[in-house]
Amino acid sequence: MNADSLRLLAATAHPIPADRIVPRASLRKEAVKVTRIAGRDLTDEQILAWSTIQGSNGQLDSPFFSPHFTRAVAAVRADVEVAILEKGQEMVGFFPYQRTRLRIGNPVGGYLNDFQGLISRSELDLDLNRLLRDCGLLTWRFDHLIAAQSQFQGCQWSRRRSLHINVADRFGKSRATQGFKSRRIRETLRKTRKFEREHGAIRFVPRETDPRAFQALLRWKSHQYRRTRAMDIFSLRWPIELLERLNQEPCVELRGQLSALYVGDRLAAVHQGLRSNQVLHSWFPAYDPSLAALSPGMMLFVKLAREAESLGLKRIDLGAGESVFKQSLASAATTVASGAVTRFAIHRGAQRGWNQAKSWLRTSPLRTPWQAVADRTRPLRDWFAMR
Repeated sequence: MNADSLRLLAATAHPIPADRIVPRASLRKEAVKVTRIAGRDLTDEQILAWSTIQGSNGQLDSPFFSPHFTRAVAAVRADVEVAILEKGQEMVGFFPYQRTRLRIGNPVGGYLNDFQGLISRSELDLDLNRLLRDCGLLTWRFDHLIAAQSQFQGCQWSRRRSLHINVADRFGKSRATQGFKSRRIRETLRKTRKFEREHGAIRFVPRETDPRAFQALLRWKSHQYRRTRAMDIFSLRWPIELLERLNQEPCVELRGQLSALYVGDRLAAVHQGLRSNQVLHSWFPAYDPSLAALSPGMMLFVKLAREAESLGLKRIDLGAGESVFKQSLASAATTVASGAVTRFAIHRGAQRGWNQAKSWLRTSPLRTPWQAVADRTRPLRDWFAMR
């Protein structure tokens, strides 16, 4: 086609209206901007945006997803950081983590955090490699990730259930007349009635403020950790400071809830929970070992669950694991995952190889000696992870 023909075609063609012209840049997905700040530097505006996003996504109603949990941990640890995700002028997500010296990211609170993940609306599309790069991290490791989060589907190594109680289904008012299906709950109620007939009333305090109850919790829990050869979390100071802060300086959206069970005037069991709105997370239960035959821990929890509706609770999270205690109480479960997000392929391959090797060892003839070594070294490994 010659030049004259091109000029004729341009003159006779219908021009495209300016309001229908789409800029080339807008044909691409708008990139997410990542800004990294220290956890203790969160502003009121950022906390409000975080809370709004959390409230819009039903997967994120656990207290561990609250901005106030991240801020509370940041008040007792200096390594808490938050990546703020923005599109245009709007904050669309938050990614909290703890940074190690080796540029490895862990969930905020480490082993104390029983629900982990990205705080965003579920449809947010995110480049995880770029997120880690902007956070200055090589890897982010998780062990209680909400498995349904689509952004992390390719990074999960294993899954397990985290049980919970839907209060209305399991301990609602109708249960007062219908009874309980769980044999263990029925047995606990029978023990409670028998003890009260023979020894007097058992007193349950849903919100205990006596500092002696908190000290008993620390003492009994440390004894349990040593007895089971687990890492004693309360041998470190910062977890104690965190619980004290949550119990003594609560905010409306997040607070610690210490409950106690008394046999006469004697403290028999204590439960440290973490509450956000209508969800209570069962965090640290403990009881007097000399009263073990009475099952005071189970007795306290049944009383707590039966009073949950009057306390404004709709759900009690029990955490990951399939213990008989949890199964006897639970009515549903959320799936959580372990794994890692890693920037470099060689690192991803090494991590997956090690994970596969551990899976093989658990079913191989070397299982017994390997498990013995793992059990013996776990407290030391956990101590380094938590310090």
